[in-house]
Amino acid sequence: MTSNAGGPDLNVAQFLRSLLRRPAALAFLAIITMIAGYVGWSSTSSVYQSTAVAVVIPPGSGSLDAGLNPLINLNTNMAQLTAVVATALQSDGGHRAAKEAGGTGNFTVNTTFGDQAVFAQLTSQLVIVADGTTPDSARSAAAALVEYARSCLNKIQLDSAVPVENNALLIPSVEPSQAVTLPTSAVRAAAAYALGALLGGVALLLLFDAARELSRRWRRHGAHAAENQWPAADDDDEGASDAEATDLDGASRSDAHC
Repeated sequence: MTSNAGGPDLNVAQFLRSLLRRPAALAFLAIITMIAGYVGWSSTSSVYQSTAVAVVIPPGSGSLDAGLNPLINLNTNMAQLTAVVATALQSDGGHRAAKEAGGTGNFTVNTTFGDQAVFAQLTSQLVIVADGTTPDSARSAAAALVEYARSCLNKIQLDSAVPVENNALLIPSVEPSQAVTLPTSAVRAAAAYALGALLGGVALLLLFDAARELSRRWRRHGAHAAENQWPAADDDDEGASDAEATDLDGASRSDAHC
């Protein structure tokens, strides 16, 4: 701990040690930490996810020619078209469709197959995972996204002037699944809120102590300055008294001489 003529300096280490001897300050920090932790815990809400899968198939449905069976013609051309549909699905319209269906508006769409990036390849299926605040809202959002993907595919072909009979189709292959709950981070949120409140409380107490120390020094300095003025005033009074005595003595001598 450093010191100067005005008294000991306030430093953080001294302040932290002093907290252990201040029950009121410790109680204050404990209360705000618990309140902030509870707020952080209660602020997190459960998120549910539902998965739906749709497939983009080429034209040929209904044909008696076995070679035109669309399910055996899912080639790379259809995979590329599916990737285009996935890009359109992730636009603002897709998020809006999911939100209007009751979901949070957040979703992911995947058109690749394979667990590792090295082996992943484009496919003609869309794997859509939609978020919702309830199981039903997550499933509704997933179903709405499948319908929006179908409308995106139809619009792309219409804008390309493709005859309707030659249109590729989007069909659901897996209906929206039962929603599952995502692991929430309530503990993490509570810890973050509590830590922030603790640091804020310590900073507030530190500022309070610093302001109190400055006020104490200011009062001490004022009292010291006042004490230094009193001797000067006494010296002035003594000088005035000596001058008056000298004048009176001189007047007495003048009268005697006369």
